[in-house]
Amino acid sequence: MSLAAVAPVSVFEQFDADCWSGNIPAPQHYTVEIPSSLISRFSNFFNDNPPPEDADLAAYVHDMGTHEQFTQQVRSVLFRFCGFVVTSAVPEEWLQDRRARAYYAWLCTHVGRLNYKLGPFYEVYDRGPETYTLTTRYSDTHFSHGFHTDGTGRAGMPDVVGLMCIRQAVNGGENHLSNVMDVHQRLFNTEHRALVELYKPIMRDCVVPENADPQEVLHAHTYPVFQWGEQGRGFTFRYMRRWIEVAYRRLNETVPEELAAALDTLDKELIDPANTLTLKLKKGEALLFNNLRLAHDRSAFSTDPVGNRLMLRAWLDVNFK
Repeated sequence: MSLAAVAPVSVFEQFDADCWSGNIPAPQHYTVEIPSSLISRFSNFFNDNPPPEDADLAAYVHDMGTHEQFTQQVRSVLFRFCGFVVTSAVPEEWLQDRRARAYYAWLCTHVGRLNYKLGPFYEVYDRGPETYTLTTRYSDTHFSHGFHTDGTGRAGMPDVVGLMCIRQAVNGGENHLSNVMDVHQRLFNTEHRALVELYKPIMRDCVVPENADPQEVLHAHTYPVFQWGEQGRGFTFRYMRRWIEVAYRRLNETVPEELAAALDTLDKELIDPANTLTLKLKKGEALLFNNLRLAHDRSAFSTDPVGNRLMLRAWLDVNFK
């Protein structure tokens, strides 16, 4: 298998436009301030129309209206410039009830389509060591699990991931972003063998239906780390090393040597400071990032039984076609 077999070489040469190339975005480039007029307008709206439960937010946020200048700036920073965006903090009193969630749903709706089947938000916090198992999601712990993308199912690939900070950890909990376009170009220039391996279908762990053959299910649940043209999205990156290793472990198999070496090379590039940015969200801030082009991780954090770190995660679908 060669790189020419998965996409024209000219395609890879065009990736430079999306690379940071060592010029890591600065806060003034990726932060968008919420206009004070919008805060005031929403405060009045919330007073007259208390926000409902999450399941009923779709109709509610429609009635909140629009603010094209703000949302256009958010989309521009996210999709045209940095690959991610941070919006400034909402008033702290909004964090005490459902107002912050309503604002966050409104913001997400103006970026893409919220997946209401899943919440629409997933509360990311440490659920305690008594809940940890082989297949516990890292988002349910206080650990760092390495750079990855969200969505492990073959059809479950959110275009954009959002995180809104409701409570932050005193120690740790920083978010890390790695530009996969830079990583891909460095592999393309110096590690062709590893890159070819990462374009091959790779087994990932998944839920095995009752009475089904795990070997048959897991061997069928394969897709590459790097891919071109998946679901009409152009270039995509889908990765969490843990689910690759768990899949092989569940079948009492060993990760093939060439694949393990390619994953080692990939991990080394993902953590290279030339490709990565670190930030720590403040209470009320929201981070949105391109899940197809940026890998993410977080630092391990200390737990506090009184005010444990809490993020609201959102998965958004965006029409990139």
